[in-house]
Amino acid sequence: MRLSMKLMLGAATVMVVVGLLLNLLFGRTIETFLLDQARAGLLRQIRLAGLYVGDRLAYDDPDQLAGSLSEQLEVRVTLVDELGSVIGDSSVPTEGLSRLDNHAERPEIAQARDGGFGRSVRFSDTIGIDMLYVAGPVADHKGIILRLALPMGELAASRTAVQGTILAVLALGFIGVQGIAYGFSRLLTRHVRDLTHDLRQIAEGEPEGQPRGSRTPELGALATALDDLRTQMRERIERILAESSRVEVVLASLSEGILVTEKDGRIRMTNDRFSQLFGLGFDVETAGRLPIDYVQLPDVQDAIEQSLRDHEERTLEVVLPGVVERYLDVHIAPILQSGSCIGSVTVFYDVSEATRLEQVRKDFVANVSHELRTPLTAIKGCAATLAEGALEDGEAAERFVASINTHAERLHLLLDDLLELSRLESGRLEIDVAQFDLAETVDAAIDTVRALATEKDTEVIPVVASTFVLIGDRGLV
Repeated sequence: MRLSMKLMLGAATVMVVVGLLLNLLFGRTIETFLLDQARAGLLRQIRLAGLYVGDRLAYDDPDQLAGSLSEQLEVRVTLVDELGSVIGDSSVPTEGLSRLDNHAERPEIAQARDGGFGRSVRFSDTIGIDMLYVAGPVADHKGIILRLALPMGELAASRTAVQGTILAVLALGFIGVQGIAYGFSRLLTRHVRDLTHDLRQIAEGEPEGQPRGSRTPELGALATALDDLRTQMRERIERILAESSRVEVVLASLSEGILVTEKDGRIRMTNDRFSQLFGLGFDVETAGRLPIDYVQLPDVQDAIEQSLRDHEERTLEVVLPGVVERYLDVHIAPILQSGSCIGSVTVFYDVSEATRLEQVRKDFVANVSHELRTPLTAIKGCAATLAEGALEDGEAAERFVASINTHAERLHLLLDDLLELSRLESGRLEIDVAQFDLAETVDAAIDTVRALATEKDTEVIPVVASTFVLIGDRGLV
């Protein structure tokens, strides 16, 4: 229902309620007022009529006198003697007076005989309607009572006329109020429409428009508040857009994959690195989907759900299968606002390179340990053999000493390699580039392992062209 119809219906309801209340409150008051006025009028009439009847009663017939007085006063006139018999009645023919009941016990007659004037409202047995009676003595005729009576129907008609007038006034007031309500509602509706238009502009993100329509004093404060809101919204939108741009730039530049979810566990946003890690195209719309749809790691999905449920951080390590396995450290944290969890953020750290380097380090340590153990074992063996008496055999002693020297040289070269590797990792390695013969370099390398090969009955045969020349660092090669 439109506002104008509501206002008019409200005004009509108020007028109807006011009319009912007036009728309820003043209906009885009007009736009492009219009755008092009629009784007062009859009292004035009976005082004058008592004097008139007193002068005429000695000369005129009582019944005819009652009839003529009734025509003049337009009321029922009754004369009662000292015994209570009716001697004249304007409403009863002369021949019917003898059939009327004795009126000595009538309330108004009894009151008038006691002195003064009598009054009563009662049903008339003679004419069969309710009447207002006023009785009083006739001047100079002791015991004769004059009674005037007015039908209550006339009072009811007067009351109806007064109430009709009131209803007419109310009807005119109703029409006027409806007109005023309609005009006010049209004016108010127009301003409300203008304000609604301004609010809709703000809601649709169009805070640059100017306020529409005029401003009434009643709506001035609201219009001013809306204008202030428009300005604040524009400033806030600008700040939000700037913050959003900064966040997008930061997320795009991160080397870690970022996954943000809503409180229901569905994806809200991801960054480019996340798409790279999980093989997604940059145009894939991830919002609104579950993480498991793209991550395809149940442990990650379970951890996100637990973080959203328990409001606690989670950390886990996962392996991303593929042609080349990727090792990821996953950190999940809930996003809390005013004590409530509104989502979560998951960070994927690619630690594949660090994991591979760690494995290389372990393999290197194992290989170095093996390479160190071999010459040390050989040196220890030769030393033990010499200690057991091989020194007495010059030829054997010379051979064992040569072997110790060879393996010591091998240890020296191995330590040099370790130092070179250390310098290579620290970026301080110096490379001596020059031409050298590959065949000579291979022969030198074979000499370092010849003793070990001999012990294992293994022959190392170089297959290198004698004229093959390289350019580089001979020591590193």
